Amino acid sequence: MGLPKEVQAFATCKMIEGFQISNKTMRHDAAKHAVAVMYGITVEELVNPPDRRMMYIEARGMIFFYLRITGWRCLEIARAYGRDHSSVIHNTKKFRRQMSFSKSPERIGLIKLLNECGHIPSLIVNTIPGTEYLDEIFDKEDYEQFFNLNLKRYDELLKQHNRRKLIAKLKQEKTTEDINSTYFSRIRSLPLDTMYHRSYKTHKRNANT
Repeated sequence: MGLPKEVQAFATCKMIEGFQISNKTMRHDAAKHAVAVMYGITVEELVNPPDRRMMYIEARGMIFFYLRITGWRCLEIARAYGRDHSSVIHNTKKFRRQMSFSKSPERIGLIKLLNECGHIPSLIVNTIPGTEYLDEIFDKEDYEQFFNLNLKRYDELLKQHNRRKLIAKLKQEKTTEDINSTYFSRIRSLPLDTMYHRSYKTHKRNANT
């Protein structure tokens, strides 16, 4: 009594012997929640946006892109979100295009999503070599590599980073690398919703972003 309908349904299903929620369903639910929080909207508004404000459009672009790189077909996404096939393709391409900029909030948001959903370990997100490696993936647009991390490449970047630190120490110089440039620091200091400077009454981005 008093529980939301979806929670009641979940509790009822859990009482059925042998019932299990698929990993695909759980990942999707977790991703929807993470995206909604980042964009300052509810899960219900993500699935059924009340209007065409940018916060809803871009949130859907992120969830559509995430689902595509995790193996969902466009038709599956269209059915889940009440859109047609072409709408899914358009939103996915738009989000992918926005990630071509190295300092784009879309990159930060996607890394936050992948980290929270357990695809990328915090060790990678929280280090300078890890951040360099993630940016290499973005620059190559090899997004499948997020789910099959090349740890050998990460080790190479880590060795290069440690070598630069050692040389700088021997020369008594400061390194130009800044821990605040890691994805962890970017996520913590510049949440996605504040980077867009969105106003409740407008769907346009701030011209300074």
